[in-house]
Amino acid sequence: MVKLSIEVNLNQKFTPGIKATEKYRAELRDFHKKEPLFKEERESPGWFGGDFHIHSHHSDGDHSVYELMTYLHGKGLDFFVLTDHNTTLGWKEKYFSKTLVIPGIEISTFFGHFVLINWIGDINWFSLERKSTFEDIAVEIKRKGALLSVAHPECISDPICTGCRWNYPNFCWGIADIMEVWAGSWSERRAENIKTLKRWENLLNQGLKVIAVSGSDIHQLEPYKKDYGRTYVWAKSKTREGIMEGLKKGKVYITCGPKINFQLMTDKDVFVSLGEELEVDCNTSIELLINIENKKNKKKLHIELIKNGLVYNSYDSFLEHIELDWSDKVTKNCWYYLRLLDEKKCIVGLTNPIFIICH
Repeated sequence: MVKLSIEVNLNQKFTPGIKATEKYRAELRDFHKKEPLFKEERESPGWFGGDFHIHSHHSDGDHSVYELMTYLHGKGLDFFVLTDHNTTLGWKEKYFSKTLVIPGIEISTFFGHFVLINWIGDINWFSLERKSTFEDIAVEIKRKGALLSVAHPECISDPICTGCRWNYPNFCWGIADIMEVWAGSWSERRAENIKTLKRWENLLNQGLKVIAVSGSDIHQLEPYKKDYGRTYVWAKSKTREGIMEGLKKGKVYITCGPKINFQLMTDKDVFVSLGEELEVDCNTSIELLINIENKKNKKKLHIELIKNGLVYNSYDSFLEHIELDWSDKVTKNCWYYLRLLDEKKCIVGLTNPIFIICH
């Protein structure tokens, strides 16, 4: 038996942030097929680059999932998360490509947008109010193995983009797994992203391990901006399971060019890297090992080592290959991450933190 599925988006009160449209879509699908919808290519462990915020024509984007997969593969992306507004219909398409698609959804409300990563199906978001804490909805999200990402929390809001700024005052930030720290083009959304970066650092100082990612939030393929952040995840394989495992561990950095390797080493030759936590005795000496490849841009790169939200050390370089070895003595709990800036002081790369627990 064949079922007819029809989706009509007309009234903005149901999907805040999406313009009313006169476009109607109807699709015939055989819902009884059990075969995989997307083909996943397994590869050896490594860094895989992707985008955590993409829209198709199943909400307010202009392109099919297949067009997105083909185009983004040409741009060098290994994966992306399909995040249409309040629908996962795009995941029911069947396409084959070297670009891995991870199912997701952008829940768009009047008080903020959030992305569910690795999510298929519906979720009851209609009951969310400005005073909501999200504790009930979080139970279902965790049960299904998905992650909650707060999207563009400092975005311009009404009347330009209804509900796009995060405005849930009672939201329990311990529920958030991820924050979209780098939204769209950094140069175009610089003021917004700087505010988001500070909000993220404040959460880290509260002891919350919220993972930073980027999302282009594209709705059209062109123009594809050079300073869209690309989120790299260390994974055992280029599969949904592999990417999700690396993401949950915080083995993640964001860049629009430079490749970054950041590790921490103790005087006992113990190494840790992004997302990892190390327990040490107070007054332990550590080394922070930095390796950067900047072949695409031969202009000056400003490198900042951030400790607990403050610049601990910095360095300028015009070199294509940069190796730094900085030291510190740990006296209390702390975290470190790297921030890379160009000559216009726009961020071109940042890592997730390494955490130190001091006894």
